[in-house]
Amino acid sequence: MYFPDFPIKSIEDFERWYSNVIDNIQWNAHKISNLNVSGSEVSDFSVSLDINWRAKTYKAETYDMNIHQDWIVKVDKGRNFIIGKHRARVMDKQ
Repeated sequence: MYFPDFPIKSIEDFERWYSNVIDNIQWNAHKISNLNVSGSEVSDFSVSLDINWRAKTYKAETYDMNIHQDWIVKVDKGRNFIIGKHRARVMDKQ
């Protein structure tokens, strides 16, 4: 997974990133647009979407960011969806 300013290469990286979110973000909301999905269970799915992310920190800082995300999603033998790759990039900050 790759978030702006924070690549995640392990479970420990994810746990550190998520702990930082919990410790600093008081509330947040996501608005999804431009969602496109192609592919199949055999060839994996490609997912592309735009997200408007708004958040407020415990220090009263606010965020309003538009983020584009690309995912590769696989389906395992138990029919669970697994995110094989994830990349997010900030399109703009408002």
